[in-house]
Amino acid sequence: VRPFLYASHATFDGTMFTGSLSVHNVYTGETVDTLPFSGKTLGSLAISQDGSLLVVNNTTDGTLVPIALQGSSRVVGTAWTGMRLDNGATDIALTQVAGTDIVVSGDRQVLSATDGTVLAELDDPAQLFVLASGRIAAAADGSAAFLMSESAGNHRLARIKLTNINGMLHAVVTHGFNETGDAAAIAVSPDGTRVISLSATSASPSDSLRAYDAATMTLLGNGATGLGGAGSLDVAINGDIYVTDSLASRLTQYSAALTELGHRDFNSALNSLYYGRVSGDQLRAGAELKSRCGVEDVRLQLFAASLPP
Repeated sequence: VRPFLYASHATFDGTMFTGSLSVHNVYTGETVDTLPFSGKTLGSLAISQDGSLLVVNNTTDGTLVPIALQGSSRVVGTAWTGMRLDNGATDIALTQVAGTDIVVSGDRQVLSATDGTVLAELDDPAQLFVLASGRIAAAADGSAAFLMSESAGNHRLARIKLTNINGMLHAVVTHGFNETGDAAAIAVSPDGTRVISLSATSASPSDSLRAYDAATMTLLGNGATGLGGAGSLDVAINGDIYVTDSLASRLTQYSAALTELGHRDFNSALNSLYYGRVSGDQLRAGAELKSRCGVEDVRLQLFAASLPP
């Protein structure tokens, strides 16, 4: 909706953390705003489909903070409390079910996007999934959410059907199965037809990038990323997939068919690549780099989304 990229930061002076949320223009790279969160550390971020709401995980207080977005203004609202934030860095996603804006949480809850009220708990009546916290993604049409359990090893992947029946939200697991490798990231294609999962595994690198049918969770294919470090995952509007490898400091672009289209390398001796993102119009991509010599040396680089072959 607006050409902005949001990034959370934290610095430590030996006594306390000072958190902030920076806002960058994805075309110029200019930092257009910085929102301070004194004494706080910030975790995951999520933005509503219409671009009107940004939700930030305040891991220090165990709250979610809503930020209203309109034009170039950003208004921080009252923090939401009362939800389950078990792992301190809960993954979140925003979507809409039958006209109700919701937040789905990696800690297995559905929240109101108005005030953070818990609307539903993830229900697993068929015991298809061992209930655990993890990474979450949601289809744009609100039909389903997808949970990848947090794990340093083999993990579970689940499809969660979302419905609104007479004003009551329901979240029921319809599919659940094991994946190999360390859980890294999960995303849904913008058209809602495919789920993409990313695992860090040296034992079976050819399986580390997988695509599933979003309705049946049938495996559609896998890509040989050879991912060796914790990675991030983003899916562009045309279905292209952007994958990062923190150890190799490489951002790779794949087609929807999981064929490599190109990649961009950074100096792996100096940099660890943590996040890679693509803009909504697929004209720009961005990468967050952290120095291997100091955790507080963080840099953001922006460039054309079509990566070099």
